[in-house]
Amino acid sequence: MRLHVQADAGDGHVRVLRCEGELDLSSANDLLQAGENAALQPGVERLVLDVSGVTFADSSGLNCLIRLNQIVPVVLSGPLAAQLRRLLQITGAEQLFPCADSVETARTM
Repeated sequence: MRLHVQADAGDGHVRVLRCEGELDLSSANDLLQAGENAALQPGVERLVLDVSGVTFADSSGLNCLIRLNQIVPVVLSGPLAAQLRRLLQITGAEQLFPCADSVETARTM
């Protein structure tokens, strides 16, 4: 299943991207482009990625998350799929991304 990324209008200093599908080599650039567009808006200080709908992620997807985090702090909103959580754990990337159980909580982190 291809990744679908929907950008919320956002409020204040936080932008939210809702992601559904597979975050892999064929879709990572779509998320990167949407994330860059959201993160580079004036005043944006945090990007919340709602990854509760992500069913698969590979190293290309992880690279995308890391690249976005270098532009603006990224908070992951879940619940995270077991496969995505495991990818973050085995690579040590879980330390880079605060995680929240909901978008509402992630907005305040």
